[in-house]
Amino acid sequence: MSESHRKGRRYEYYVASLFAERGYFARRVAGSKGPFDLIAIHPEKREILLIQVKKRGPIRKAEREKLAVFRGEYTVKPVLYVCGTLVEA
Repeated sequence: MSESHRKGRRYEYYVASLFAERGYFARRVAGSKGPFDLIAIHPEKREILLIQVKKRGPIRKAEREKLAVFRGEYTVKPVLYVCGTLVEA
């Protein structure tokens, strides 16, 4: 793993901790190769944030567009995966 990748990962964990301090359940997306690096859920606000973390800009239009496709309302179903079967919680 390159030094720049390590620094970026550390910064993602740092940003996740900032959201956790504000009451979010915040986690880094493994690999962070998709349109967002973190997911942060605030159960009281009923809010889900998909966060692309940048230590420095600019944020390219293409990156914004990849993230924007997730805008909107979703049905959220808490489920358990037990022995190959999805079970609603």
